Amino acid sequence: MVQMTRRGIRTRLPNDFIPEKHTVLCGRGKEYTSSTGNQHLKSLVHKYLQPYSEAKSKVAKSSVVSEIMGQIKGLCSDAAFVKLEKDAWWEVDDAFAREKIGCMFRDTLHTKYRSSTKAKFARKKAKETKSRSDSSAFSLSSMADESVQSMVSTLSSSSAETCYSSDYAAEIFEQSCLMNAQKAEPTTFKPMGDYYSLLSSYLTFGPNQAVQQPQQQQPKKLCNPTDFCVMPMKPLSNSQPVQLDDIPDDLSGIFDDF
Repeated sequence: MVQMTRRGIRTRLPNDFIPEKHTVLCGRGKEYTSSTGNQHLKSLVHKYLQPYSEAKSKVAKSSVVSEIMGQIKGLCSDAAFVKLEKDAWWEVDDAFAREKIGCMFRDTLHTKYRSSTKAKFARKKAKETKSRSDSSAFSLSSMADESVQSMVSTLSSSSAETCYSSDYAAEIFEQSCLMNAQKAEPTTFKPMGDYYSLLSSYLTFGPNQAVQQPQQQQPKKLCNPTDFCVMPMKPLSNSQPVQLDDIPDDLSGIFDDF
């Protein structure tokens, strides 16, 4: 029975078919790669590896593949390239067999061919690693952003509390100043009696005696601004008039106590 598939045409083999020593098994898995026929194909690929890698055109490469396929078919009495599917053996066509041989060449030369299985696996692995790295970097960046936002929020709260505390302290200080101002007694004007008393002492006893004699503090009394103080003068003789020389010329120092 012949069957058309997307990979080509395949022919079903008899139920009693048994793969031979050099029969190539097409499939994935250790049981396929470890078979004697696949190991023989691998040895042929390594044998023709240099001519295949040095080939400058697809035609030259195709001739190398055809040479290997012809050798394998010459060693098999029945189907040389087979595939097991649903407990039935199927012989694959030449196009599928050539693809199998070319795939082994590309896997061996995976550093030169992006279409090789190893190259594809390496690219997939690198892509997954990069994706994990990007995800980790994004997670760290998100954590850093959350930490910064938390710090900013904390600092903002602390600043607001400090402002509230400062405003409250200023308000308390202002109220305290107002209360102290209300309790303070009104300022009394210093009476002019001390001034006149000192001037009288200066005119009577002279500057030296006026400075040496300690001034007795008298209780402060409020005086009427309209009162006048009569300054005592030096005793006069019976008929001598008041002379200007009797008044000291130097009046400096009498106001030092004020």
